Amino acid sequence: MKGQKYCRHTSDIKVVCPKCSKRYFFPVADYEGTAMFEALKTEGPFELVCPWCWDNYSSPEGSMIIDLSSKQEWYGDPDKKPPLKEIYDVMYFETEYDLRREFETEIQKEFPSIKLEDASDGIHGARTALYLGGELKRKYMKWLIEKGYASGSFLVNMIMTNKRFKEPIQYPDFEEEFKTLKDIVAELKLKS
Repeated sequence: MKGQKYCRHTSDIKVVCPKCSKRYFFPVADYEGTAMFEALKTEGPFELVCPWCWDNYSSPEGSMIIDLSSKQEWYGDPDKKPPLKEIYDVMYFETEYDLRREFETEIQKEFPSIKLEDASDGIHGARTALYLGGELKRKYMKWLIEKGYASGSFLVNMIMTNKRFKEPIQYPDFEEEFKTLKDIVAELKLKS
């Protein structure tokens, strides 16, 4: 059975995904009094799968065994820190194909583990998608600014655009990343 992302009732069973460390819930109140709920209670423990990891259901890493007769408050560790997210960014070069090749050559030298993909299409022109380990995020953003590539970065533009809104739009790491950008700029100013 698939868990739900958001808690709606105090009786919801709280679960932390052992794979992605996100919190998800089993909505007890939605099922109480139903034949399905009684069957789940009498049949014993059942498997609840993380909604974020649902697409990968073929592997059991995002699931938890739930026992409705148990009174435990949490399934999984509520204090566990989520794994660092892989960096995903798209660089926009429009018709600057030489600049794109220069960028790809330079970034591969700086970050040998980076994965690059051609994300070009007929609307946006030359684009490069890149994937990099989450622990390199600050170093990556600093490199973009130092080398003058930051204006072409979707990641940097998303952070800067969200600064204009009172509430960041579906971007929970915004405040932390905006502060990181400010710190990097201040650090580079001191160096020059």
